[in-house]
Amino acid sequence: MSIEITTGTVWRVIGVLLFVAALWFLRDIVLVTLAGLLLAALIDPIADRFEQRGVKRGLTVLGVYAIIALFVALISWLVVPVLIQESEDLVTRYGPVLQTVIGESKFIERITSGEFFAQDPIDIFRSIQNAGIARAIPDIVNFFVSAFAGILAVIYAVVLAYYIVVEDKAMRHGIAWLAPKQHRERVKQIIPQVRRKLGEWLQGQLLIMFFIFLISLIGFSLIGLPFSLILAIMAGLLEVVPFLGPLAAGIPAIIIGLSVSPLHGLLAAVVALLIQQIEGQILSPKIMHRVTGLNPVVTLLVVVVGFELVGLMGALLAIPVTVAVWVIMKETRAL
Repeated sequence: MSIEITTGTVWRVIGVLLFVAALWFLRDIVLVTLAGLLLAALIDPIADRFEQRGVKRGLTVLGVYAIIALFVALISWLVVPVLIQESEDLVTRYGPVLQTVIGESKFIERITSGEFFAQDPIDIFRSIQNAGIARAIPDIVNFFVSAFAGILAVIYAVVLAYYIVVEDKAMRHGIAWLAPKQHRERVKQIIPQVRRKLGEWLQGQLLIMFFIFLISLIGFSLIGLPFSLILAIMAGLLEVVPFLGPLAAGIPAIIIGLSVSPLHGLLAAVVALLIQQIEGQILSPKIMHRVTGLNPVVTLLVVVVGFELVGLMGALLAIPVTVAVWVIMKETRAL
């Protein structure tokens, strides 16, 4: 039995390898572009509903952006002052312990490395610890100034999402044009399905993050744990990386609880374990598994692989990329 390798096959393999290499070297741009695509997938169903009522898609997108901006401003006005006070108290009381944990954690070191932050947040943490938030304002300002590239990336993602939603038909035709002529109509049908599945995933993820935040806030507050708001926000935000939120918030919660009393430490551990079980046994199976169709083991595996390959942003976008690939593979079987 002989295996023939044609010139066309060789060129296709070379093309795939060059494409993968280009994606790797341009991974920062690719990841921000994926973030824009996800934002567009979240807004697109809203734009479809309002378009059926005669509202232009562009106006709908701007309206959604305005609502998001107002929501963020309201939350900042209500929560940020309390959060700043709790943060200062937390750093003052538990600074040495937190500094030791951050310094010895390779995971946190990678998250706070230069690949994601332009200036090391640990330096800012130490400045706050030594001088207080008021005197550390120059360092904080320098951090945000040095993170200007990150701000530009957010602007790029927001603008990209706007044009993807507004120029929906043009985008479909453009992507379909890249496919072989006999498959273009099928590709046009697959694109909305991928977009719908990504939108459902993002909606489910945001819902789980909110529930984790709410449950954590209620649980930690009921046992009288200091800094419940910070711990709950940490748990909710870190839930963007599946399975991480309750665990990441549970460790400092136990440390803080033990500093109050052994009973508080035990209760904090029980609450953290309860939150972990609610997420793993109720929220994820009922919401995410139903939406994505992915096995929890596969979900955890792709998150770990994404983090190892690209860092924090890779972990954040590993699941939506996997969902998109799964939908495409499932639909292309009919081609």
